Amino acid sequence: MVPSYLYNVKEMIRPVFVLFLGVFPSCTSKEIKGEEQLVFDVYETQEWRLVKMTGSIPNSETTGDAMEWQETYIFRDDLTFSKTRVWGERTTTASGRFTVQENDVEIGMFLVFENNFELVGNCQLQNEEYLYFTEDKKTLLSGWWACDGPGLFYQRTN
Repeated sequence: MVPSYLYNVKEMIRPVFVLFLGVFPSCTSKEIKGEEQLVFDVYETQEWRLVKMTGSIPNSETTGDAMEWQETYIFRDDLTFSKTRVWGERTTTASGRFTVQENDVEIGMFLVFENNFELVGNCQLQNEEYLYFTEDKKTLLSGWWACDGPGLFYQRTN
């Protein structure tokens, strides 16, 4: 036989326990999910548009329609991408696969092109390209400017 005072304790603890179960897991999962989304959520399609170009000459920054070309990347949840460049009347699209890479210094994306290698921006003349996030994770930068290529700045459009 259970003493009656234990029933009262059980009734007092039940709402606290239910509240704990209801609040704690949702906060934890939101924090974890929020952290993943800050970096790069590979489980959703994302479009990143070129918003600024810089050159090796000081004060050679251009934006918007003044840029030499317009460009977008679309990253899909199946880890494929497409890159489209509009240069005057000419539109060219390339595609391939990507992986998200993280180290102690930065978070980046390693792209391997399957076609239209003329759109690849890198230092080695290969079918690979590296993009990395700024510290605030709101801008994606091309690694091309490490070898005197243009500085290319992309921002998410969706």
